[in-house]
Amino acid sequence: MLNVIYPPESHPTIQQAIPGPVDSGRSVSLIYSLSGGNPLAFLTWDCNGITQNLSSSTKTEYIVTFTVNKNFDGRVCTCSATHLIDSYRPNAQHQLAVFYAPGEPKLILGEGFPWFEGNTGTVDCFADVGNPGSVYQWMIGGQTQIQNKSLLQIEPLSKAHNGQEIKCSVNNNYTLRNNITLQPALLKLNVEYFPDIEFDRFPVYVVEGENTTITCNTRGNPLPYTQWYINGLEMGQPQKNQSVLYLTDIDRLDQKRNYTCKATSNSSKYEILTSDKDLSVVVFCEYAIFVDNTSVTKVTVLNGPTFPENLTAILRCQVTGNPLPNVTWFLISNETKQILQRQDQVVESSYIINTTNCLHTGIYECTTENVVNGTKVMNSKPTELKVTCSPRLDNRYKETPATVTTEIGNDLNLTVYIVAYPPPVIRWVFSKTISSTYVTRTVSTYTSDLYISNIRSFDFGVYTMHANNDNGDLFIQVSVSEKATPTAPVHMNIFCKTNSLHVSWVSEFNGGREQTFFVEYWISLQKRNITRSRPVMDLGESTTLNFVFNGLLPETNYSVRILASNAKGISVSETSKCITDFDIKTNSIKQEGNNGSVHAGIAMLSVGGILIIVISLVFLIRKKHWIIGFKRQAKQSVNNSNDNTFNQHNNGSFELNLQNEVEETITGRHLQIDASETDKVNNVFGNRVRDNDARGQKYEEMTLQQTENVVGDQTDSTRQIYDVPRRAYENTDLKENGMLKNLLFEEDLSNSKQKSEYVNVKPAE
Repeated sequence: MLNVIYPPESHPTIQQAIPGPVDSGRSVSLIYSLSGGNPLAFLTWDCNGITQNLSSSTKTEYIVTFTVNKNFDGRVCTCSATHLIDSYRPNAQHQLAVFYAPGEPKLILGEGFPWFEGNTGTVDCFADVGNPGSVYQWMIGGQTQIQNKSLLQIEPLSKAHNGQEIKCSVNNNYTLRNNITLQPALLKLNVEYFPDIEFDRFPVYVVEGENTTITCNTRGNPLPYTQWYINGLEMGQPQKNQSVLYLTDIDRLDQKRNYTCKATSNSSKYEILTSDKDLSVVVFCEYAIFVDNTSVTKVTVLNGPTFPENLTAILRCQVTGNPLPNVTWFLISNETKQILQRQDQVVESSYIINTTNCLHTGIYECTTENVVNGTKVMNSKPTELKVTCSPRLDNRYKETPATVTTEIGNDLNLTVYIVAYPPPVIRWVFSKTISSTYVTRTVSTYTSDLYISNIRSFDFGVYTMHANNDNGDLFIQVSVSEKATPTAPVHMNIFCKTNSLHVSWVSEFNGGREQTFFVEYWISLQKRNITRSRPVMDLGESTTLNFVFNGLLPETNYSVRILASNAKGISVSETSKCITDFDIKTNSIKQEGNNGSVHAGIAMLSVGGILIIVISLVFLIRKKHWIIGFKRQAKQSVNNSNDNTFNQHNNGSFELNLQNEVEETITGRHLQIDASETDKVNNVFGNRVRDNDARGQKYEEMTLQQTENVVGDQTDSTRQIYDVPRRAYENTDLKENGMLKNLLFEEDLSNSKQKSEYVNVKPAE
């Protein structure tokens, strides 16, 4: 036998049993296969594992299973084929994709600590990359930041950042799916700033001749040393965080001196940091009162004028005056001057915003008011608060509709109210960027207007407003179309009762014009006879409307639809169907018909009892005649005593036997009648049930014929039309049905004339 050696016609293949990326720690199976050749080719591979040989006489095939880790990601597995034919040396390759977690993050500072207030701080969150790519999440002082990159920039730095904790968390799709949480990297910020100075009271009011103490409290990073100065002269030694000034036997000249508290801290990086603050002392004497006009000495926003959202902002106002002035806070805009807070007879006032948002951006004014020599004296000073935020809609104004309709030739004006800080760049886009205008209403609120005159058909479409700043983007889309027919309702609910139909629906878009609804219904088999409701006014898009039809037929299939109409035309909803409930009266009539069958059975049993009584009476009468005959025979043989004795004996025996015979006959007949009549009753009941079913079917056919010409609400007189055949079929007399005849004379009811007469009954027109 000739044995021809030849190589396979194809190259080897590598297939992954479950295609796609594999999670680290899971197993993957590669199928190495090659068909054909004589003899079969020999396969080798470099990605080893548990091997399963599935080769056959015509194919070389192996399945190799192994566990992967992140080092397998991107690895190329090669399968090589060899054969007795040396020129056949092909191979196949397959690249693996492995999902794995990123490494735990570490924080690297762009500039070493300490940082300084007002500068920019950068932190890099470094972590070994994962597959798929890593997602970064930053938190500063418990507040989540918008940035999701590895590099975080904090600008400008403020004293509020000092001591706050920075946290960087890293994850990817692999860690989320496998519920793996990587330990976040933590870092506490060290931000240095000039010392802050506060007095325990400001200004100081004291009576001449008395003693008083004034405390100067300071805080800062680094820790400051505090010292008092009077007219430039040091008073005591520097103290940490706090210094107390003692004034004794005060006279009116003390009011003219300059009181200054100075705080100094020594930075290893930024050298000497110094702050100072002056204090006013007002002296009252027994015979004179020093009166001074009121003034605002300083208005500041603690922790800097610029804030992100969701932080606490404190605005502080320091004032002077004798007597003590009243302080009022205002928020000033182009539109209003809003009163925020009022405090009476104070030297310092703070206005606190617990949770900042974009609308808090604006000019705040501290105003003092005092009365000096009968004249009202006022003084004010402003400060600015800036709350950074991405563009968003100003919810104090009506939102721009998503759909706008107009007529060709009209003018179109679209207005959007926006809140944002820093100021956004706003543009409108249709097929290309189109011109628009916007007006700044306050520091953070804007109005953008798009105006198109003499609109044409090619102006219809979707317009997009895009507003963006450093914090994010806002996209608003408005669909502009020509006024058209309304949208037909699609959300409908229909509920049927015995004689009524309840319809509810949700109003859709009115096509740009005022719309009206009509509800139509008809018997499903009689679409030519349609009843329409009165007009139902639209209450606005997405509102629910209701309508009820009364006077409907029971057990009838009705079709319902809703028409939405405006000046442009009519739209029709889909048709829904509903079957009215069963009529309770009809049910009672049928129940009476069923009860008639029971009554018929009782009547048959009564007839059987009467027959038994009649038969018993017949036998009793015959018995009496027999006894009289025997007595006459006894009188004729009275002279023969022997015969008399014999006759008396026989007479008594015969009479007793006759009585027993009569009783046995009656009993046997009674039992015979019970058994036979029971079978007849069952037969009659069976016929009655079949007759009722036939009558019910015929009644439905007759009812259907009658309803073809009935439209709209049904009256009582109309219902009587259907009651005639119903009563005729359901209340047929027992005797007319032949039930009693069947019991007494065993007549067949199947061709009863009365039954035929009722089948042909027609309802009155």
